[in-house]
Amino acid sequence: MNRILFLTIIYFFAASCGRANSTSDKKNSETKSEESNIENTDSIAAPDFTLEDVYGNKHTLSGYKGKVVLINFWAIHCPSCRSEISKLMKLYKKYEDDRLVFLGVGFDKNKNNLKTFTNLNKINYPVLAGDKEIATKYRIIAVPTTFIMNEKGELTDTIIGYNNRLGKRIEDRLLELLEEKDE
Repeated sequence: MNRILFLTIIYFFAASCGRANSTSDKKNSETKSEESNIENTDSIAAPDFTLEDVYGNKHTLSGYKGKVVLINFWAIHCPSCRSEISKLMKLYKKYEDDRLVFLGVGFDKNKNNLKTFTNLNKINYPVLAGDKEIATKYRIIAVPTTFIMNEKGELTDTIIGYNNRLGKRIEDRLLELLEEKDE
């Protein structure tokens, strides 16, 4: 039964892959421009989790408190996700330091597929194996979906979908949070 539910979630991700919508209410979505998928939300505590990366190392989100964290939910079969990962790798390389953490949460029924994909694409940040529990906890309705967490452990931004114009907006937001941390 769990496998059927997980496969249903994966199928839903496939059907929704690349959708560029916001989780905001109708009023907020009407006021946002077409090119903006970044939703600045009232800061809420990030739901904690512990997941294994593709190499078997455990990562607990609360262990990154005090850092700015980008959490990117994606699936191997999603073309928009693969494009976004490429951009995130460049962004991470550009700003990599001990104050900034990127975590990829990949969805695939086989963890070995995630490991192979990670190695083939030389992903330079941890890739964690996602499951139905984390998808439910973060209310993932489409992939890619990205969350940005401030140093207090609060989710400050939600990005659903991806397009090339978002890369600069994500970069600007990360820099803004890193500057706040410096103050």
